[in-house]
Amino acid sequence: MRKTTGKPRVLAVVPRPEPATSQEPQLNRARTRRAELPEIVSTSEAATVLARRPQTLRRWACFESGPIQPIRIHGRLGWLVSDLQSLLSGRQP
Repeated sequence: MRKTTGKPRVLAVVPRPEPATSQEPQLNRARTRRAELPEIVSTSEAATVLARRPQTLRRWACFESGPIQPIRIHGRLGWLVSDLQSLLSGRQP
């Protein structure tokens, strides 16, 4: 068991950003967030977005039977964010 010294633990407090007062700063933040999206995500990240198990996506890649196909990078699977977005919106990738 750990011995306590009687001193309370101090946690760092991070201040929240101030809410924007006008519509324009909110739009700029939204544009910045979209620009920060990666072009390719891992299998586990893509599975989370699609609400599937990672093994399902690996099966799609292995049998080439899924609605989208991955990119293989040094033996690893990478999933295009644009394909994921079009699949979620109901369009064909």
